[in-house]
Amino acid sequence: MPVFEWQCQDCGLRFEAFVSREKREDPHVCPQCDALATPAVPSDISGVFNHDVSGPGPQNTGIQSLDADYDRVIGQHAKQSWTVIEQRVQEKRRVMATQGVPGEQLSRNLDGSYSPLAPEEKAVLDRGLAIHHAAMDWSKKQRRSRQSGPR
Repeated sequence: MPVFEWQCQDCGLRFEAFVSREKREDPHVCPQCDALATPAVPSDISGVFNHDVSGPGPQNTGIQSLDADYDRVIGQHAKQSWTVIEQRVQEKRRVMATQGVPGEQLSRNLDGSYSPLAPEEKAVLDRGLAIHHAAMDWSKKQRRSRQSGPR
């Protein structure tokens, strides 16, 4: 049975009661002053949606057309995104083959195209990789020394 609200016109008390929908508009006795109270506009409304998924169907928020629209939009976005990703991969492979450089030596330009790194950029990449490898070697040595413990 739903909960409805009434407000007493005599004492001003606002109260709730469990009443069937058919009797929702009927006056209700005020628990404070015993006067007849009139139905009030609800201060909040609550509902429960079934979130159980019993198969490959869409999530149920209670509004099936809305769920289907969301699923359709998400599916279209995913399809468009994967199409763009595949185009970028193909372009990157094409540049790698024509320029004869590995993928890590390519730079993605603002327009989405790829080009080989300039000599200065290549030098920065090599320096960064050298620092990374040195840090990883140091980290491995530290782990080994902790594992072996003091002797």
